[in-house]
Amino acid sequence: MVTLDAVQVLFVHWRLADALGYAAAPVDGVALVAALRRAAALAAASGDVFRLAAHTALNLVQTRPFAKGTVPAALAAAALTLRANGFHLQAPPSEVARIGRRVAAGHVAPEELADWLRTRSVAADP
Repeated sequence: MVTLDAVQVLFVHWRLADALGYAAAPVDGVALVAALRRAAALAAASGDVFRLAAHTALNLVQTRPFAKGTVPAALAAAALTLRANGFHLQAPPSEVARIGRRVAAGHVAPEELADWLRTRSVAADP
């Protein structure tokens, strides 16, 4: 499985900040690296890329490495994780916003998010 590194997630965060019109906020690099390592460790045993993507998003939200924009960056990191592993997330923006609100509120378990990602993804073209 391909996992994201901190530089890739920082890039996603900076691009989202620019696109959404807010300043890229201070970053807790230690929390960012810890979140990504924890996600990889939790998903390693299963070999399931959807669990990896879910754990990546949820660990980023739980550790809050960004002062602003953590949830959008976390969901984008999940989508990028899927893409790096051969899948393309195809969810309407309204569904992404709805799951994002639930993730932000702490109302989504890892398996639920993994299932949500699985049912809205297709194999990417080579």
